[in-house]
Amino acid sequence: MKISLFLITLTFFGLTGIAYGQGKIVLLNGSEKRFISAEVKGEDIVYQPEDSKNQKTKTVDRFDVFSIIRDSLGEEIIYNPDTVGDEDPPIDEVRDYIKGQQYATLTYHKPANFVTGLEIGMVSGFALPVFYGVGVPILYSIGLSQFTPKLKGPLKYNYNDSKMMIEPLPTDSAVSNIQLTEGFKTGYGKKARNIKFKKTLLRLAPIPFI
Repeated sequence: MKISLFLITLTFFGLTGIAYGQGKIVLLNGSEKRFISAEVKGEDIVYQPEDSKNQKTKTVDRFDVFSIIRDSLGEEIIYNPDTVGDEDPPIDEVRDYIKGQQYATLTYHKPANFVTGLEIGMVSGFALPVFYGVGVPILYSIGLSQFTPKLKGPLKYNYNDSKMMIEPLPTDSAVSNIQLTEGFKTGYGKKARNIKFKKTLLRLAPIPFI
C-alpha cells in the first residue's frame, strides 16, 4: 500500500514539474526570462512570467530562443541548427556566443561615452538647426559602435555549469573557467558594441539653440 501511494505521489509531482516547473528561457541575444510555467506550442513558446499576476502569459518566438532551463528538470535545447545547409553555427558555438554576451552585460562599462556623448549633444544642439542637431549625435553613435571593445583580462567571472549562469569568480580561484573561444569573443564584442551605442545615444540629447 505504501509503495503504491509513493508511486502515485511521484507520478503526480513529476507531471506537475513538467507542466509548472519554474525556470528560465535563454534567448539567443543573451537575455533571460524567468517563468512559472512554459510550453512550446508550434513556433511559439508560451510562458507565464515569474512576476506575473492573474496568470497572464506572454509569447516568444522559438527561433529567438536557445534553450529552456527548468529548475527541476534541467535544460531543453530549442535552438536547432540547419545541418544540411551548413550555414548555422553548432550548438556549442552558440552557447559560447551567449556566454560572451552575458559576460559583456555584467562587465562592460564605458563612462567616457557619457561625457563625450553629452559634449557632442550640446555642440550639435547649439551649432546646428534642430533637424541636423538630432542627426549628428545619431551618426556619431553609429560610428562609435563600429569599434569593437577589447576584452580585458584576467576574467573576473566563472560559468556555473549546474546553474547555467555566469557568477563572480570565487575568492579561492585565481583563474576563470571560461574559455575565450571565437564564439565567446564574438558574443562579447556584439553585446559590448550594442551597450556602447545605446549608452551614447541616450546621452546625446541635443540642446536646441533658443
